[in-house]
Amino acid sequence: MSDINFTCPICRKILKDEGKCLVCENSHSFDKAKQGYTHLLPVNKMHSKIPGDNALMVNARRDFLNKGYYGIFAEALCEIVKKYSKSITNPIILDCGSGEGYYTGKMKECLPESNIFGFDISKFAVKAAAGKYKNISFAVASVFSIPFPDESADVLTNIFSPLCEKEFLRVLKKGGYFIFAVPGERHLYEMKEVLYASPYENE
Repeated sequence: MSDINFTCPICRKILKDEGKCLVCENSHSFDKAKQGYTHLLPVNKMHSKIPGDNALMVNARRDFLNKGYYGIFAEALCEIVKKYSKSITNPIILDCGSGEGYYTGKMKECLPESNIFGFDISKFAVKAAAGKYKNISFAVASVFSIPFPDESADVLTNIFSPLCEKEFLRVLKKGGYFIFAVPGERHLYEMKEVLYASPYENE
């Protein structure tokens, strides 16, 4: 396995797994939750008391995804990731805005020898992901301050999550691959027609 790991959000040094916590060379320590994830989003970078999706939203999305409605999308994503990482031994894949881990888990199933890391700003989403996918490293973190080393990811995925080009370019290896999925103009438009008085298309 790779010696790459998440980095300290304070000093940017690599965090080493000490069992119950992650520790950097400057002795900054971050406890692991019982599910195995680590909270790497400093308070001064949290724009609300509880950033991201709440528990109800996470549970609803997981229930929806587990019914297989986006299975064809997940299969296509996995085929793309396989295509661009097949020549790399034990590729390092970073899933930005990984949510409850549905797509992260599918990629790990598809590429079992890969080193996959996922992070999301929602602690509820990360808790759900880490509780289910034990062979993937998860952390609570923001795409605008990614706790990951410079030029270390072979493949970076961003599925229906905010875009931070500067940070993505920083953590992606030269010649690495960025896989970005965004909703189409009429994504969920039928639902909007039911819920909104004036439904609108996405930009």
